[in-house]
Amino acid sequence: MKKRFVILLMAFLSAVVFAQASLDPNDRFYQDAKNWETKKIISWLPQVRPYPAKTIRKILETVKEKGDEEDIELADYYMNKFFAKSWNLGFTVGDSLRASTSDGAKNMIYAEPSFFGNLEFLNIVSLGYKIGVFVQNASLLEDEVCPMFKFRLTDTHDDEAVFGPLKANIDMASNVTIGNDSLYGNLGLNRIAFGPFIDDSVLLNGKQFHSGNFLFNYDSEKWSYSQTVSVLSRSPYNGETINSYFKPEKYLAFHSVRLTPCDWFAFSYFEASIYSNRFDPSYFIPVPYMVLQCMYGAADNLLSGVSFQFRPVERLDLSLSTVIDDIDLNGLAKGDFGTRLKLALMAGVNYVPSVSFVENLSFDYTLVTPYTYSHSDPSYNKFGDPETARSFVDHYNKDNFTTRLQSLGTAIPPNSDRLQFAASFKPVDRLKLD
Repeated sequence: MKKRFVILLMAFLSAVVFAQASLDPNDRFYQDAKNWETKKIISWLPQVRPYPAKTIRKILETVKEKGDEEDIELADYYMNKFFAKSWNLGFTVGDSLRASTSDGAKNMIYAEPSFFGNLEFLNIVSLGYKIGVFVQNASLLEDEVCPMFKFRLTDTHDDEAVFGPLKANIDMASNVTIGNDSLYGNLGLNRIAFGPFIDDSVLLNGKQFHSGNFLFNYDSEKWSYSQTVSVLSRSPYNGETINSYFKPEKYLAFHSVRLTPCDWFAFSYFEASIYSNRFDPSYFIPVPYMVLQCMYGAADNLLSGVSFQFRPVERLDLSLSTVIDDIDLNGLAKGDFGTRLKLALMAGVNYVPSVSFVENLSFDYTLVTPYTYSHSDPSYNKFGDPETARSFVDHYNKDNFTTRLQSLGTAIPPNSDRLQFAASFKPVDRLKLD
């Protein structure tokens, strides 16, 4: 069998300088907020990212009050970046190269001017916005040059304008929030993320294409509750990405309740359900989704999970998050371990050293068993004979945990696992190496 050797060389000149924290859960701010949580400077962070402007401001004010000199300096930087002006202009430029021995090299050169900021009204309303124009060489598809198991973090629309060797797409996101820093409702078009791991998650990894989202969030000292409903896109199977084939009528409902009895332990129970061919207001009701499933013959794709966070000492965070897709308890009780066992789990450590030039060290393990996040409708026989029904069900990923064929779960595919180590350094101010 011929081996393939593929080298991915990614060079970014200004990749994250002009991100918008109230819109993008991948903004660098969230890793720094995680470090502050690990150091116990701030209490438990909200469960769903991104946070609205008031919550971000509250976090930064707390850090300025309780942090050390370096923490205060970083908080001042973010405070000025996010809130000094209600509007900002940014410019990103970069180059991505893929060198392969089998199908030749591919090089994508891109640039994006952007306009972004936060507006606040009446002390209870905030608006986050970003609009950019992403320009690249027209010879390559949008995600043709990208690291393995990664999606490009742009929210471009499929209506490019071509100018000779270049093509341009609009890249935009926005949301509006009503409430204060601990109780708020949010309506927006942006990416969302959940869980104790910043870079990935067993659900809502934050890297998927943006979606229309409604979010309700409440945080208190001892418990918190988050609930979202998202509008997704279903797509043809077999990896096709024909733009005209993206279809509506696919929804994600998610909620999580977290208990925080002390400052070193937190426990969360969460559920998510993918449903299609209807808009269902019952998923706004804060009851277990398993109860709602009983009204429809369990046709929706329901996942349930738990998450644990331990902070036994300052600067150390231990996390475990697992989600169960489907388990045949009767088969397991009979000792049949080859039966259905669809689940994903992540376990990891985040450590923030006291050495000033080391931002943080993290290590995690991720496991995804076969067929996790997939689903087949048990009532598919209503479509006719089994072969026709199976073809119909498989043709659109209407019940799988994807949007536009991008996973809503972990970055790695089912039937795989991953060991990951990451380190972040700050040799001088405003320069970070990962």
